[in-house]
Amino acid sequence: MRSGRAVALACSAMLLIVPSAAAVSIDGQLGADYGTALVTQTTQTGLNGGQIIGDNNQGDLNFANGSELDLGYAFILDGVLYLFLAGNVAMELNANQNGTVGHMLDIFVDSAEGGLNNLTGLGAGNPLNGLTFDAGFAADYWLEFYGDAGGSHSPPFWTAGYAALSMSGGTLVNLGSGPAGGPGTLSGGSNPHGILVTIDNRNVAGVTFGCAAASGAGVTTGIEWAVPLAAIGNPAGCFRLTVIIRALFSSPVSNQVLAPVPPGTCPLGSASSVNFASIAGDQFFTVCPATTGVPGATGAKFALLGTVPNPSRGDRVLVAYELPDSRPATLQLIDCTGRVVRQAIVGAPGGSGSIELSQGRPVAPGVYWLRLSQGRSSVARGLCVVR
Repeated sequence: MRSGRAVALACSAMLLIVPSAAAVSIDGQLGADYGTALVTQTTQTGLNGGQIIGDNNQGDLNFANGSELDLGYAFILDGVLYLFLAGNVAMELNANQNGTVGHMLDIFVDSAEGGLNNLTGLGAGNPLNGLTFDAGFAADYWLEFYGDAGGSHSPPFWTAGYAALSMSGGTLVNLGSGPAGGPGTLSGGSNPHGILVTIDNRNVAGVTFGCAAASGAGVTTGIEWAVPLAAIGNPAGCFRLTVIIRALFSSPVSNQVLAPVPPGTCPLGSASSVNFASIAGDQFFTVCPATTGVPGATGAKFALLGTVPNPSRGDRVLVAYELPDSRPATLQLIDCTGRVVRQAIVGAPGGSGSIELSQGRPVAPGVYWLRLSQGRSSVARGLCVVR
């Protein structure tokens, strides 16, 4: 992280609400399972160089005459990343209107070793080649989403793509297409992981057209994904996302980025010249596993209750937990690179217990996750440490 402010922003991104066990409906509408937004847009919307540059006022399930990324939500349940991006993505309003084209959404995931900090090797002529992420962010996976009305407008459809990236680049695979409004099923492509995605494009709220300060709060429709963790390398801990809007199949990048670019930032121009490391703040947000509980045979719980408070000061990291029996358990404090920085053997004969992880050695400020393991059971929770 580049500053105390960046740590604080990442900490807020980790305070995930535990979702219910019920099936999640992938329909482009914000559900209660998502809890609190991890990131909020703070800048108006614009895209110079694209035929569609405005703020959406259509209120249509498919068609939008502007794009914005208002809020980002995420949680992990049963090995699946559920991602909700409140906002809208421009689709062409008239396929025969002077070649008018819409916009596309790109999501980059940093969840493994390696990857690309500077996008290269995406194929000859790919307009994203040359885009540079924040220092320390290396994209391992790439998801893409865009709409097309076709020659007759009936019916409009939305198409998704996916690529695993490496130091030599990567090739985007067509996951298939589907209608707006759910249930997120894609057909006609190669989708071995079973990724789901759909859009409800009716948003006319959120930010307006321009480059000034604005808030994306309150938007409840947008683009919703269900991505099995196997599709992004089965990360065991925290991982990071950068999300952008750009012109369909071309180079100009919008000022709609999550995490947002600073207010006053206008559209970013050609992707090949975009360098997020030169823009204030971190243009990514962090997703971590949420707390889960596993019932024990005696009725006692196996649970990681977390720290009080969270964020915690480095000289007092008090962790509370519950164990179903007297067998020893292992508590680990792990940084975002996967390195175990503290480890302790714990027990709780009475069911509940706590331990002070700092123990005279302050924990450095940063973003971590806690993992409690007993036998075959394991549970994880995000933690932030501040000065």
